[in-house]
Amino acid sequence: MLWTRLRGVALAMGLGVALVLSACNGPTLPLPPPATPMLIVDAASGTVTLRGGPGNVAPRALVIVYNEDLERGVVVMATEQGEWEATVEAVVGHSLTVWQELGVDRGASLFLEVR
Repeated sequence: MLWTRLRGVALAMGLGVALVLSACNGPTLPLPPPATPMLIVDAASGTVTLRGGPGNVAPRALVIVYNEDLERGVVVMATEQGEWEATVEAVVGHSLTVWQELGVDRGASLFLEVR
């Protein structure tokens, strides 16, 4: 009788562990594109500074800003609050693509035109 109870408890514990482990392997939500950042154009230096406030991207995500016209970009890391700032070569009329990466996950892109 004791053996039957112990076997039942062990089976229940094994099923519980299996459920917890399978829940960890479930699909995750995809990363969204960054929220639209503030753009500061410096015509004299030919650069644009982009600033994302708190919650703009995932905490500690890599933020990539790519100038499609010049085929150049920069990579910065967001803070624990999801804030970031990046300066990229760009002038009025250039197209910028911005996205975030966290681990192996890449978020959807945000497309901006410098104005």
